[in-house]
Amino acid sequence: MHHLTSGEVKLGEGDTLCKHFLLPHLKTYHESFPNIKIQVFNRTTTETITLLKEGKIDIGIVNLPISDLQIDIQESITIQDRFIVGEKYKYLSEEVVSFEKLLDFPIILLEKDGQTRTCIDEFASENGFIIKPEIELGSLDLLVEFTRNGFGIACVISEFIKAELSLGNLFEIQLEKPIPSRKVGIIKRKSTPLSVAANHLHNMLVATN
Repeated sequence: MHHLTSGEVKLGEGDTLCKHFLLPHLKTYHESFPNIKIQVFNRTTTETITLLKEGKIDIGIVNLPISDLQIDIQESITIQDRFIVGEKYKYLSEEVVSFEKLLDFPIILLEKDGQTRTCIDEFASENGFIIKPEIELGSLDLLVEFTRNGFGIACVISEFIKAELSLGNLFEIQLEKPIPSRKVGIIKRKSTPLSVAANHLHNMLVATN
């Protein structure tokens, strides 16, 4: 594969997956194949699927579950949604908390329309609750900063904030009934073979689990 001297790979994924999942792999890929042009489209899972089906990207990195007969879906890493607090609500991390009690506090979530928010809303609904967040934000980084500054309790992907948790000013809440874990998916069109350059990156991403 090291004979690749030209080509292009077009990718679609959300900001969070780009920074915390895709970027380290792209670094390795770029170091191996520096002449391959990489184009990244930051979109929601739904928008990424649309771009893929329209042929505007080669590979999508999305939050599962999704279902589409036109798309090949390969599971990659497992991720876990958890609620976190800063110093202001640290005491909540020192006990097991019911979802009902959690909703007595200001909740901070990602904006609607993304797969992460959809999964959280569905989990709440399945347990008989409706989440009405005090604050809705557009990125994981903002969720972390607002939580650190005492605005409320945020739901985040714990695997992507390990560095922040290690600093000791953010704390995970243990729910009586945890939110089910889910997978990151690597998607491509069934009807169109990938180029050699895109196929190599696809295989690299799928191998991460």
